[in-house]
Order: sequence, then C-alpha cells, then structure tokens
Amino acid sequence: MNKNRNIKKLLCLLIFAATILNGCKSVPDNDNTAVSDGTTISEEVTDSEKTSDSPFTFNPHEYSAKIAESYSEDYWTSFYNLCDALRVGDDTFECASEEIYEWCLDDVTLCQLFPAACMKVTGKSNDGTVPFENGIGRIYYNMPKEDFVKREAEFEECVTKVINDNIKSSYSDFEKCFYLYDYMESNFTYNHDWPSMGDDGADYYCFMNKTGICCELGGVYAYLLRQVGVDAIQFDCSESLDHSWTYVVINGKGYHIDPTWALKSELQSEDLYLDYFMMSQKDREDDDFDFSDTQVGLLPGYFVNQSDKTFPADDETYSCLRCAFFKDIDTEKNILRYEYGGEIYELNYED
Repeated sequence: MNKNRNIKKLLCLLIFAATILNGCKSVPDNDNTAVSDGTTISEEVTDSEKTSDSPFTFNPHEYSAKIAESYSEDYWTSFYNLCDALRVGDDTFECASEEIYEWCLDDVTLCQLFPAACMKVTGKSNDGTVPFENGIGRIYYNMPKEDFVKREAEFEECVTKVINDNIKSSYSDFEKCFYLYDYMESNFTYNHDWPSMGDDGADYYCFMNKTGICCELGGVYAYLLRQVGVDAIQFDCSESLDHSWTYVVINGKGYHIDPTWALKSELQSEDLYLDYFMMSQKDREDDDFDFSDTQVGLLPGYFVNQSDKTFPADDETYSCLRCAFFKDIDTEKNILRYEYGGEIYELNYED
C-alpha cells in the first residue's frame, strides 16, 4: 500500500469518524443535494425487495462483449460445446481449431468462465492419446468424472441461490452491480492465508468458501455479474500496484469496481463503503494506479499500452461516492442515498 493511498484512506476514515460523531458538515464536490427532512433512512434491504417473481436460472454460457471484440464466434461456440460436455461428464467436444482448443482448456479461461473446471480438467494427454484431431477435442479429468459432475452441479446451485437471494430480474444493470457489490462486501473476507486452496481452482474456491485475494474477488464479482447479463471482466495492474479488480460496462460506459478494498471484514464496520464502487479511470489513478501496465487475464499477453483494444472509464457521474457510505436505495425512483461528512445526499442513477 503506497503513501498516497494511505493518506486517502486516512482522510476517508476521518470522515467516517466525523459522521459517527455528527461533527462534520463537509459537502462533496457534486450537484446532488442533501436530504434535510430529518428522517432516518434504513440500511436494511428486506427479503421481499430482494426476491423476484421471475427467478434467474444458471447460465453455463458466460459471455463478455468486451472480450468478444478479440475472439471470433468460433471461440465462443467451441467453448460452449466444452461447457455442455463438462456438465454431463463427456470426454470430447466439437472444437473449431487446435488454437481454440488450447484457449478453451486454458486454466485462466476455465477459472473465469467455468470456475468449477479450473485445475480439474486439462487438455494435456498423459495416456498417449491425441488431444485434438479432426475438429474433436478431448477432455482429460483430474478427478473422477462423476465427482466432477456433482461438483459442477453443486456450484451451479450455489450461484443460482446467491443471485436470486440478492437481486430481482427487473433490476437495472446499475442495481445489479450495486446489490452484488453489497453481497460481496458483506459476505466475503480477504484470504490472508493464501494460497490455501491448493489445486481446487482459484475463483471456484473463493466463491464456495467466501474468501480470496484481489484477483479472485474481482473474478467472482465479474462472474456473478455476467450471470445476470452485465458485461464484466477481471482487470489487473501489476507494476504500479500489484492489484486486481472488476471492470464493468453499463449503458455503454465503462467503470471500475473494486470488491477487495471495501470488505466490511477488513474495515471492521457494518457500513457499506462506496469509495471503490463505480469508479472512473481518474478515480483509480488517484489511488496511484498506472493504466499503462493494466492487463486482462482473458486476453493472453494483453497490455493496454501495446494494444488497440481500449477499456475506457471516462464517466465521472459516480465520483461523488468517493469516501461515502451507503444509506438507502430506491429502485422505483432510481435514487441512491449516501452519507458524506455527516450529511445525507441523493444520487439519481441511470436505469
């Protein structure tokens, strides 16, 4: 953790302390007005608010439009063939080419797009068979197939429950991001004993055990968002600060969301900290991140400064949430209320 981020964190904690003592009346630099009617805004989200009349079902075919800019339809069709085969324990799947076969069975691809299979299946033969031939790819299991199928089914059940316990199908993309962010910050812990999962699969282990490091937390959050139709990917920065988070696209605009730095267990607070929610690139740069060395795991060898692929995050609509704490959300009127410096403000978000 660098000096500038320490200073920023200290300032935010001072604001938090002032909020508790009702001693600070600072106003954030935005056009939102404070709620001044003296009413108490509940932080509770009732079960009826979180349930949906149209429950989500598990989607085995995860997709990212941003990643698809770099991979043809043949990649996705072949990968979905692999997913379907894995769910029933098949040994082969139709695949367009050997290059695509290698991408489908790559640990990073499986970790982020089909987590239960990471480290449990491989495209490397140890019995003399040819891994890929005549449009057919072989699957080599590192555990009994029946156990793997059970493992995958249990994972799908857990994912489906988490989604339906936390969001409605009628929620906007912003609301899906918010409620799953609240879920991550409230239920996950940072894994200070990492790596403790051994060969159990990084994102899979993180989700099933509710603990992980930044790359896993960012990966799990992105996975859950893609399950509900929000384009999201894990984003990495390895040089200026060795850290990972999640990049999302909402209404055609990109934002950075960091599910690691606001974990309630790490902050030792029940308040939902919004400093790292819906950040612009400038907001991230204020944490001393150098975007010239950012990477995307699903794009092998990708570096921002060496590619024409872009992941812009220029919109600063939500920059008013820096150093703020969540108070309430009205999904009917598209209003998020937050507390900053002892005052409560309203933010009108896009549907």
